[in-house]
Amino acid sequence: KMTTEEKVYQFLSRVRNYESDIRRAEVTAKELRSSMLPSAVRYDKEKVMSSKEDATAETAARVDELERRIEEIKGQKAAAIMEIDDLLGRMAEEIGGEKGRMQVDILYLFYIGRQSVYAISQRLEISERHCFRMKKQALKNFTEIFKSCH
Repeated sequence: KMTTEEKVYQFLSRVRNYESDIRRAEVTAKELRSSMLPSAVRYDKEKVMSSKEDATAETAARVDELERRIEEIKGQKAAAIMEIDDLLGRMAEEIGGEKGRMQVDILYLFYIGRQSVYAISQRLEISERHCFRMKKQALKNFTEIFKSCH
């Protein structure tokens, strides 16, 4: 059974995971599309089992399937961002003030903006060490909000 902290990490990491899935599907679709170009068709090889038309139709169907899947994942990513953003908004309200805004910014920039702690510390004009401490506290606070609604 997963701990609450593991559930929170998994919840926050969904955006990153969806982006990875989208990139992988886009690269696969691009490669399959390029294999259907006339220059990619080889006529010097013996025909095996299926004709060129069958292979091209199969490849085109796979590209269509991948493009539908990409749109589906983009929708899931958007839903995850909105869900995370809603909880971050609740967290900001509960903590309040500059401290709350900074903690929300750190989590948002790290998990949704995919920025490094170094980049976040530069942006917020704080030391990396302080950024790590604030991120740790922000995760504790976020976990409390998460527990109250999951």
